[in-house]
Amino acid sequence: MEHQDDSRNGGSEADQTVGAADSPFRHSLNGMRFPIAGHAFFDGLAALALVLLGHPLAAMAAFATSMATDVATQRFLKRWLTQAPAETEKACFEKLALLCAARMLVYLAPVTWVASQGGVGEMAYFGAQACTLIALGMGAGSFSRRVFWAFCGPVLAAAALIGLVVLSAPWVVTRPVPVMRTPVPRLSPVAYWLSPDERAPAAVTV
Repeated sequence: MEHQDDSRNGGSEADQTVGAADSPFRHSLNGMRFPIAGHAFFDGLAALALVLLGHPLAAMAAFATSMATDVATQRFLKRWLTQAPAETEKACFEKLALLCAARMLVYLAPVTWVASQGGVGEMAYFGAQACTLIALGMGAGSFSRRVFWAFCGPVLAAAALIGLVVLSAPWVVTRPVPVMRTPVPRLSPVAYWLSPDERAPAAVTV
């Protein structure tokens, strides 16, 4: 009777632990494992993009904080994989969600600050980063809704903050978009009266 009651309630306490090698929690941890050299490569590309946009200080801060967060995250993931936690799977996913949320906040802080000051390039860079983090969250949070929102929640909050600052702050000056000025050729009188599809070949320079 006790076994039937436990099954009806979702399994016993031992069944809900993450000691099994094929548990969803361990699958999530393995999916987030990544070499430190790979993190350094992608963090370097992100910092280079900020340098090209004219923000070297933000680039240095972003690279330093992102690398420190990535190293700490990989150490936590390795420790949780090698040790057999005694918590339930729900408790383990809650810890993982907190770690992921802190990681996203570190990633987004420099870019949010730069994008909130205006600029088409800065906005485009934030949009690319937001799409990338949301895509990662869809994969990492396939076993846990908390982990999914730990990835996507900070992204949505940063986007809302940037929108409020840029749209409501009168002191934010956006950089003008350069316009390519090309001379428009004059058309001959005969080409002007032709159909629009036939005007371009008949264009003459005056």
